[in-house]
Amino acid sequence: MNLRSWLNSERVQRALMAYHAFAESRSEFFAIVMLMPFSVFVVLGLSVVFFVEQSLEAFRVLAENWTGTMVALIFTLASLIFLSISAWRCARVLVFQLDPESIFATGMRGWASRWLPRLIGATAWLAFAAASWAARVAHAPADTHLAIMSILCALGAVLFLLLTGTHGERTAATRRAFLNQTQKRNFKHPAEPQILYRQLPLRMRIFIDVSNVLWAVTFILILVTKGQIARHVGTIGVLLFSAATAIPVGSGVFYVGKLLRVPLLTIIVVAVLVFSGFDLNDNHPLRQLPTPSAKTPENLSAAFDEWLQSRADLKRYPDGEYPVVLVAAEGGGLRTAYNSALILSAIQDRCPAFAQHIFAMSGVSGGSVGTSVFAALCAEQATNSATHPARVDIKERGPMQQKADEVLREDFLSPLIAYALYPDLVQRALPWAIDSFDRSRALEAGLERAWRNAFPGSHRLEESFDALRAQGARGSTPALFLNTTVVESGERLVISHYQPDSAQFEHLRSLADIDPLANVPLSTAAVASARFTYVTPVAYVMAHRPDKSEKLMKVRLADGGYFENSGMATLGQIASALGLDDPQKPKRFRLIVLQLTSPNRDLLRGIKDPQFSYGFGEAASPILTLLNTRSARGVSATRNVQTLLNEYVARSMKAELISFELAERDVPVPLGWLLSNQAKKEMMDQLGAPIHGPLPPGTPLSSPYNFARILDLLQPTTGAPTVAAGRS
Repeated sequence: MNLRSWLNSERVQRALMAYHAFAESRSEFFAIVMLMPFSVFVVLGLSVVFFVEQSLEAFRVLAENWTGTMVALIFTLASLIFLSISAWRCARVLVFQLDPESIFATGMRGWASRWLPRLIGATAWLAFAAASWAARVAHAPADTHLAIMSILCALGAVLFLLLTGTHGERTAATRRAFLNQTQKRNFKHPAEPQILYRQLPLRMRIFIDVSNVLWAVTFILILVTKGQIARHVGTIGVLLFSAATAIPVGSGVFYVGKLLRVPLLTIIVVAVLVFSGFDLNDNHPLRQLPTPSAKTPENLSAAFDEWLQSRADLKRYPDGEYPVVLVAAEGGGLRTAYNSALILSAIQDRCPAFAQHIFAMSGVSGGSVGTSVFAALCAEQATNSATHPARVDIKERGPMQQKADEVLREDFLSPLIAYALYPDLVQRALPWAIDSFDRSRALEAGLERAWRNAFPGSHRLEESFDALRAQGARGSTPALFLNTTVVESGERLVISHYQPDSAQFEHLRSLADIDPLANVPLSTAAVASARFTYVTPVAYVMAHRPDKSEKLMKVRLADGGYFENSGMATLGQIASALGLDDPQKPKRFRLIVLQLTSPNRDLLRGIKDPQFSYGFGEAASPILTLLNTRSARGVSATRNVQTLLNEYVARSMKAELISFELAERDVPVPLGWLLSNQAKKEMMDQLGAPIHGPLPPGTPLSSPYNFARILDLLQPTTGAPTVAAGRS
């Protein structure tokens, strides 16, 4: 059989006819979809967002304590109902407005116009059910609640289809009569609107008007409370409610554009791109206090000498044995913020002299938030005293650990998401900047509020970053080095109490270098280091140009983790600047480096085999390389610190690296700004109680042993034997 005969055969012709029928049905289907774009894309987009790791954690939070989260549960359920009805009604009205004859058409066009709005509404229920099921963790207390939520929402999808289907049959006659009244119009094109808004049924008009009013009221409430009202309803409730109120607004804009025959949505998108492209609406300046800073950062080396001599318990240790602690806290959102504050405060509770032994802390992203909170706790509760007890016997959480938990156990994600979906989203469509619409303000306000709740009457996080160390080198508050990354150059920039101007810092710049008068609140300084992957926006400061001209230039500060995520690069430079190997100085101290990190053991051993396909190598490799470089740079910085400390030990100096690693076990501890009780309990369990003795080979959790090790090193005895630097 030749090619022509084969093409003309009955089988091929039937296949071609089937393909043409499918193509025609597909065209009719997508033609109906494009009449209801907001309902379709908002519901489908939200369905994808539900399965992001941090969203699954929000589902766990919602299900953990039904009694304690009853308001959030009720609001979430009401928002889910609201979303499904909003998506269904707006889609149905747009189809009826823009193509009224399709409702009674046959084939795919008729099926899609009648059933697609109902299926969109049911999809919201099904996505919620699937995400609730996916959020389950084996043997977790909230598993039962999540399973119940999943089953009920799956049943809710079925019930929604039944109710809307019955409703559709009841109103079919009404719609047909209404359509017959409008048949006198000349339908020039099925995509042109023929029915005005005032001709809609009264119930539909009330629904749309109420939805628009709810959006406006919510916008005002979020703006006035800096997003903190969202904590009462939870992240999932915020996502559902914002989607439900966005659909009528967006659908209204879409319809008006059709009515006026002007592509309003396209115009808005182009305007957003133009305003952003010309940098007209950047509303993310680094928040500063009204009074300019009058404090000049001190030279680090000189300040350290003064700090060491002012230690009240210096004489309790033999010469060369005084423990000087440096801390590096890795980035990772609230996960590392909570873990860092948990570990440091647990040590402080069991050894009240711990804070006065910490000279400096280098933080990145969430680690900066955790170390900032701990430094504020030290300023509030710790003292530089010679009479501290050697050790306090505490079985569970001590007072400082309890306060750290009170500050960082809050939901910081809901206010941030609410601010992003309302004020900051509106800002994208405006050609001028409104600083109060900046979504990072919600995260800063959340930290400040949590601190005030833990310490009524205290405003430590709202006060100046410089005021944190009011007693200077003679106090017991550790100095902070909060790492950021300069967007324009890719280099590190620190917000610090000291000026890193010695040769060991290799031109590392601080905020004071580019803006000597910058006076930022402590919460702003911490969050400036934690601006990663679009959730928290890049901040900027205005600095003088290198040519000393009067015109200022914008310097943008991103998350410190873009450069390296461990904090060890800056800490290694601090360690070198202290002068432990300076022949002009006596060996007066033992250097202890505490690293608070996530597991990197595979990287430390060398190249690891990736747990994913090697496909799309040419397209994916450049992106993967850039992403993995960040982690590798942190590993390299850790190796450099290890090498430095090993050199000290080889020359009979006393130095040690102790690493607290957060292991990845059965309970997920996601990166983000919300943690479930399960995740917080997992971190507490991994720290455990101090366990004395050598670390057995193959022990999965080294934290309890390192916990005991640091407590032993802090004791004012005749001195423990020097051990080689390395991961203990």
